[in-house]
Amino acid sequence: MKTRKFKVIVDGEVYLVEVELSEYDESLAALLRRLSSAQIKKVKSAVSQPQVSTLRTKANELLAGTTGKVVKIHVKPGQKVAKGDLIVTLEAMKTQIEVRSEKEGVIKELKVKVGDVVRQGDTIAVYG
Repeated sequence: MKTRKFKVIVDGEVYLVEVELSEYDESLAALLRRLSSAQIKKVKSAVSQPQVSTLRTKANELLAGTTGKVVKIHVKPGQKVAKGDLIVTLEAMKTQIEVRSEKEGVIKELKVKVGDVVRQGDTIAVYG
């Protein structure tokens, strides 16, 4: 079977990959060679844009807009935040979802910790 070498860039790291090709794969490889670097970067930037999800129904609470696992907390209780500041990052189906502040204020309390699974409508933070 024929092999081809490809240079693959993942998160800025360059990897040299050798792949065995079938007849179908050779057609795919030819297509990939024709794509310009600009087209590939455009696709990558479209794919890597984080999703943002918030749902606010109570004046002093920030609620989850979707179900997901808390993978990172970006604020601490007592921290002042502006509208749009990143509060937590959720992960759902291997997609990172940013939960951002809906208003300016001070985070009085966090109702979640890393590893928690929240459902749509669950309280993430309380403003003070």
